[in-house]
Amino acid sequence: MNELHLQSSQMTTFMQCPRKWYYTYAKWRSIPPNAAMQKGTCFHLLCELHFKDNIAFEDLSAAVEERNPELCVHLAETLPALLHYKAHYSDSPYTFVELDGETAIELEFKIALTDSIFYHGKFDSLRERDGKQYIFDWKVTKMSPTDWYFKPFQQAYQTFSYSFAARECFSDCNGFFIDAIQIKNGSHNFARRYFPLLNIYDEFVAELIRTGEWIQQHLHDENYFEHRYTACVSKYGSLCEFAPVCTSRPDARPDILASDLYVDNKPIYDFSEGGKSEV
Repeated sequence: MNELHLQSSQMTTFMQCPRKWYYTYAKWRSIPPNAAMQKGTCFHLLCELHFKDNIAFEDLSAAVEERNPELCVHLAETLPALLHYKAHYSDSPYTFVELDGETAIELEFKIALTDSIFYHGKFDSLRERDGKQYIFDWKVTKMSPTDWYFKPFQQAYQTFSYSFAARECFSDCNGFFIDAIQIKNGSHNFARRYFPLLNIYDEFVAELIRTGEWIQQHLHDENYFEHRYTACVSKYGSLCEFAPVCTSRPDARPDILASDLYVDNKPIYDFSEGGKSEV
């Protein structure tokens, strides 16, 4: 049986709509990244370059241009956001952990659930306070980072994922923080929330394995992946990116999926027959 490589974001998509998961992670199709997604990518890259690679703030623009020139268009908004973020948390007692001589940022993990199902993820950073370790996750958003923004994280795949993965990877981890960075109309707002690691994640892992085994069994038959019509409209009121495919005639769907509406979503993990995974 082919290896299956899962992530928390994948499973969130699967729970929302299995057909959307199939198009995104089995067919590897997606819409081009929008400005909001690119701003988040740019901010994360700035944090990696500045906090991990020790690149001075005034040299970050050149570093981004060298690493990913397409993101440079967002520097006018993300550079001030990083500057204000540092100022806002200038007295934070949480310091970056050093692992193998490097600042613990962009930490990837791979955990074997079965002989052929693996769980992957990435911690934005690992920090410590008074000898205790904490995961930090940067979330760039255009929403107001109020309590309502953080509520969906209380019982979510990401929360269980962090609890499970943190205890597998870092025995001293005490919980995780989400840093919300709002970038909107040239202004920046920040909010930080702490989430304790959940002790009851055995059921989460069992369900993850069960779902993974089902996906493995049906991976090559699109008809098994249900299209949930109510998921075509998200909580923000916009149509799912695959609505043009799912709402068309079955015989027309392959051509629409292969059209210019979508781009190749380069696989991180190869689901193809005999394919090898890359981490």
